[in-house]
Amino acid sequence: MKINILTTLILGASLSLAIPTFAEDLKSDKTPVTNTSAGEPATASDVAADTRFMENATQVNWTEVKLGELARSRTQRADVKAYAELIIQHHKNAQQSLKEIMSKVNTALPKDITTEQQAAIDDLKRTADADFDRMFVKRMVVDHEKGVALYEAFIGSTKSPELKNYANITIDHMRLHLQKAEELAKAIGGVAAK
Repeated sequence: MKINILTTLILGASLSLAIPTFAEDLKSDKTPVTNTSAGEPATASDVAADTRFMENATQVNWTEVKLGELARSRTQRADVKAYAELIIQHHKNAQQSLKEIMSKVNTALPKDITTEQQAAIDDLKRTADADFDRMFVKRMVVDHEKGVALYEAFIGSTKSPELKNYANITIDHMRLHLQKAEELAKAIGGVAAK
């Protein structure tokens, strides 16, 4: 009987040692696990779509923060400066929330913004001071029109309750940003891009 108890203890101990190793293997796998609202595991295409969204949203947040910081340093208008501060704050907060979701599903942050996004920042940096506010606001209108459309499509397609909640909160801010950018465009005298 003593041998059976000892064998059981040794077997139990070796199995318990295997569990953390397996858990560590899961942590090192960069495949996110997204559950659907029904609690079922997501399909590979669901996971791929959610991962693409999180990566794109991260790049957009970083780009908007950079554009806001540029506007804050270049503008002479109090209303544009206040808008830039709003953009910076909201997109930093949105990114912090998204970063928390990404860490839960083991998705890595993208390394940088896209070359297209960097080109938009570089173009704005080269804009003459006299045209800066108008061009910044025009960029915000275009970016937020695209952003609202992308978030609406994502909200309609994702099965992840957590990402859907994130997107619903963020799209409300994006709509506010778009509205304020259109108001600024009128105040500055520029025509909002459509």
